[in-house]
Amino acid sequence: MKNNNRKYPAALPKLCFKGLEAILQGPWRYRSGGLKDTFCSALCINALRRPIRVASLVASRRALMVLLLLCCLAGQAPLLAQKAVRATPRQERQMIALINRTSASIRAMSCDFRQVSNLSFMDSKAVSEGRMSYSADGKLTWQYTAPYSYTFTIDKGKVTTTSGSRTTTIDTGSNKLYRNITQLMMNSVSGRSLSGNRDFTVHMYTRGGWWIAYLYPRGGDMKRLFKTVRLYFSKGRRMVQKVEMVQPNGDNITITLLNQKVSYRR
Repeated sequence: MKNNNRKYPAALPKLCFKGLEAILQGPWRYRSGGLKDTFCSALCINALRRPIRVASLVASRRALMVLLLLCCLAGQAPLLAQKAVRATPRQERQMIALINRTSASIRAMSCDFRQVSNLSFMDSKAVSEGRMSYSADGKLTWQYTAPYSYTFTIDKGKVTTTSGSRTTTIDTGSNKLYRNITQLMMNSVSGRSLSGNRDFTVHMYTRGGWWIAYLYPRGGDMKRLFKTVRLYFSKGRRMVQKVEMVQPNGDNITITLLNQKVSYRR
């Protein structure tokens, strides 16, 4: 940890501190060893570097809670030596059509995941592991198992988080940004975020045995959270295998989906 004694700006209103404390609860909270290694924590640190409007803090709090588990979507896969090559417009349409066809055929999926966080306020990369399950009826569950236990579930427009004996449920319909990020999570797992996406501009690339979708945020809210999101699809299975998320400040998280088990619609 580079700085365990970071001082908060004195000008921040007390309500902002209260909101930030709420964000840091559960696996995000401060412990004797310092701030825990999560993407949510990184965003909290970045938020403290500039003035925060109380009105936007509420939206950020909800968004960050979702973003932490979006981290669960990624782990670390072998780095590829080949350079990514931009697909032609025709190739791009064909690739997206094949990915959409595969995602539409999935009834349910479960897998292990490995998350690697490379954050500017930490001296070394942080690694987390867990289990993920997804069903086409709109339910997604991320369960961290190491180095701590934490569960995050999206179901019927609501997000439920469980840490120890504490459970919190939030209605995503109450905030547009939160709803959009939740949708990004679902779409990233299923591969459905490539067609008609109003929040991101999508460019397709190829590299070795991968198809890579580069998602560039269009709106101001998403641009403040992401520089880019990259989805890695294996050419053979045409399913998401890895997700990389890069923040505007260069912090990044990679999540790899391992040991995937899929059931298809008949």
